[in-house]
Amino acid sequence: PDNINKQFHKASVPKSIFLYKAVRYQSRLRNLARLLVPGKKIRKSIRDAIYAWNTTNEINMSMTEETRSYLIDLYQEENLRLGELIGRDLSHWNK
Repeated sequence: PDNINKQFHKASVPKSIFLYKAVRYQSRLRNLARLLVPGKKIRKSIRDAIYAWNTTNEINMSMTEETRSYLIDLYQEENLRLGELIGRDLSHWNK
């Protein structure tokens, strides 16, 4: 397929929660935009541009070593069985 390298449903985080909620959900700002910008397609393109500008793919998530160790221990056996089932080395999942 042509889109094999395209990433769908990428995780992103809003830079401004206020702006995210104003653009995504029913708000006074959206009501005002409805009055000022009559075309639905134009409003959608403006909304999409604001959403794209307001999001970042830099997700900084952290996990404590205790939690990481717990999860590795919890899923280690299942990861090994899955690796055997599909014939791949998944040992890097248990690190």
